[in-house]
Amino acid sequence: MMDEEVRAFTVVESLMGRDKGHLFLVVGHEAGRLLLADGRLHPMERPKKKNVRHVRKIVALTDRMRRWVESGHQPQDHELRRELESMIAERPKGGAEDVQGGDDRG
Repeated sequence: MMDEEVRAFTVVESLMGRDKGHLFLVVGHEAGRLLLADGRLHPMERPKKKNVRHVRKIVALTDRMRRWVESGHQPQDHELRRELESMIAERPKGGAEDVQGGDDRG
């Protein structure tokens, strides 16, 4: 995945490491790495740095996240946690339908 494809306010799934399978919100870029927040272990003030090749972009956003993007709202950690948890609860098993470039195996 190219760095230019993943913009701020994109939701990604971690593909590698201890956080494999977790969802994060991209909050920025730094030296070729993505800055990721989940509102819990990695709050907005202390985002996790992760290689762009180790994530998969999630196409679907919640309505509230779309409003954040449109208005430029910087979510608070509890808002981010709530939205990511709702995305996890609504994800189809296997997750192939909601990711860009995913396959239908699963």
